[in-house]
Amino acid sequence: ANLLYEKGIPRQTPVIADSAEPKSIREIRSMGWLVEGADKGKDSIDLGLSLLNRYVKHVTASSLNIISEYRNYRWQTDENGYPTNRPADKYNHAVDAQRYVVFTKLYERRGKLSYSIIK
Repeated sequence: ANLLYEKGIPRQTPVIADSAEPKSIREIRSMGWLVEGADKGKDSIDLGLSLLNRYVKHVTASSLNIISEYRNYRWQTDENGYPTNRPADKYNHAVDAQRYVVFTKLYERRGKLSYSIIK
């Protein structure tokens, strides 16, 4: 919550948080921000990445963290060193945040997009 305040994020701005942190969600919500836990579940990583990959992403030159993540994002490898279809759990914080929004807000359980993306 302190970071939201320091960055000047208005309290009425919707925030999607990692649902694995319910205590943090309650704390931030109690301070007045509109925060909800991300939808997660079976196949949410794969599906979220698939949804993310449908869109062109625009990143500013000053967005150093996400630039670093995109440059270093990797897939797990099998015992022979070949990439699997599972992402490695490294360099993924900003990508996870994007995935949470896409999966929670853009994807309906019926399997279609419920919001528009302006490109």
